[in-house]
Amino acid sequence: MRIMRYASGANVKVDMGHPSLTTGKHGDKLRTIVIGDTGPAIYSDDLGKTWVPMQVNAEPWDPTNGAKGIIAKGDVFIIVKGAGKDVLRSVDGGMTWTAHPLGVEKPDGRSFGLSIVNEEFWVTGKTSKASKDGISWRDLPAGTPSGRVATSDKGTLINVSRGRTSILRSADGGKSWQEVYKFTSEGSGGAQGLADVEFGLVRKIAKP
Repeated sequence: MRIMRYASGANVKVDMGHPSLTTGKHGDKLRTIVIGDTGPAIYSDDLGKTWVPMQVNAEPWDPTNGAKGIIAKGDVFIIVKGAGKDVLRSVDGGMTWTAHPLGVEKPDGRSFGLSIVNEEFWVTGKTSKASKDGISWRDLPAGTPSGRVATSDKGTLINVSRGRTSILRSADGGKSWQEVYKFTSEGSGGAQGLADVEFGLVRKIAKP
């Protein structure tokens, strides 16, 4: 049990084991939802200034061991948990959820990779699938790597994974991947890779 606080200082008690969060649209606002081991836990409509316990059930909540993830595209939120049999989908800011068949096999000892690639949801594991709406899913190529994927404005894909000490790049929309960087981890265990990736802008500042 974790204790967070409203901006007013009042306590918000939530089960926040292994939390995951995302931000999507809800009406004319942006909604951030945090999920823990037991399901959706809290949300914020003011960029984290105040938090509200959700007290809703997302069923079926897969009890299989394995980390869970949440991601949003527009006003569609999806959760993948456990064995990857189903995806949970919400279009009302997480107040209700519907289950839809997914069938993605989780990587050994690691969580699924959830990403937005070219306006599609991507769920990656030992097998991987993509969907525009979170309901109907298509198979991605067998060589699709697990982990997180970022897309540049020119369509280049970059992939990283907690369980891998390398960075992969695809210039053909994910049909083929090349290793572009590799490092040697100084730690131990199965999570010594890179957890996340995002494209951004870099500006060189001229010296005065």
